[in-house]
Amino acid sequence: MLVFASACVISALGGVLKSIRIPSGGQWKNLGTARDSLAISCFILAAFSILDFLMRDHGQYGPTGDILVLFIASCQALLFTMMLIMFIQPLYVRKGRIMPQIAAIMGAGVLLSLSLLLWEEAFPIVLYAAMAGYIVQLACYTLLFNKKYARCLRQLETYYDEEEDERLRWVKTSFYTALSIGIMALGSLFFKGRMTDIFIVVYTAFYVYMTARFINYRNNEVKFVLPAVTRETGVTGKGKKRDRPTGDMQHMTAKERQFKAALEAWIQEKKFSEKDIGVEEIARSLGANSSFLRHYFRTQMRVNFRTWRSELRIREAQKILDANPHAPLSHICEEVGFNDKGNFHRQFQKITGTTPARYKQGRRDHIDNIKSENR
Repeated sequence: MLVFASACVISALGGVLKSIRIPSGGQWKNLGTARDSLAISCFILAAFSILDFLMRDHGQYGPTGDILVLFIASCQALLFTMMLIMFIQPLYVRKGRIMPQIAAIMGAGVLLSLSLLLWEEAFPIVLYAAMAGYIVQLACYTLLFNKKYARCLRQLETYYDEEEDERLRWVKTSFYTALSIGIMALGSLFFKGRMTDIFIVVYTAFYVYMTARFINYRNNEVKFVLPAVTRETGVTGKGKKRDRPTGDMQHMTAKERQFKAALEAWIQEKKFSEKDIGVEEIARSLGANSSFLRHYFRTQMRVNFRTWRSELRIREAQKILDANPHAPLSHICEEVGFNDKGNFHRQFQKITGTTPARYKQGRRDHIDNIKSENR
């Protein structure tokens, strides 16, 4: 009954996913493919789970069940890997990359079935060969995912000029959770019974989690990821200017003086606290492009834009704590422009030499001392 209940839950999740509306065309096309991949994955697993339930109920599990588990596990490995890569590198995933792998999995399934029907003595050897192939599949997907994840982080950090690892850590965690479930599937071939029940509960919970994550990605994170990973920004090799010594206004070009004035106004308006805005967009608001912005900070400020902006944010956080030491740190983190509390904590300690919590406590103690002295 556990298998049947899991099939019903996963089938319902597939229906929920298919009901999620994705805008057509443009950058959203790949997200629609990701939704369909996860929904298809749900329906495939639900269908084979029901077949598994019927076979167990009629006492016909045996070697056929082993083929079924290995086939399902291989399909799920492909679908989940492609879906998670689609979240971080949507331009990579295409039908031309997926269809040959599906054909290979189907071919392996047919070969296993034929060996069981026509040459039963050789079936264990073919089954172990298929298991070895499945392990190779998981290893290749792990290498591919890590490569694409690292590329995504580079693109995000170039586009936003921020540390973005924490924002997408859930994708990495999801991949390695799926990998662990894939290994559990292999283990369930050798350790049946209780191991199989645990495996069913775990992968059902994982499908619920991934559905919730997809909905959150669709509503929030997609607008953060897509602009950065679907086009390259930053400095190119063309048109680079040679560094000149940092100087005062008289050593600046007219364009640099204009940029300096715009930058000062940008600081006064506290634009540095705005989140999820690319460097190119910031540069345009200052009347330049990202190449000139980086050139200016390299030659005139002797610091990169990311470090400079982080310091402005931390100094602003200090001002807020000085004025109101009872303000929640989570609120301050958001107010000054940090998406991630961990990054806020690291930058605060790096720039001030103390943690936000200690600084906050120090300001509270200072105010309490002043109040006690005035009594």
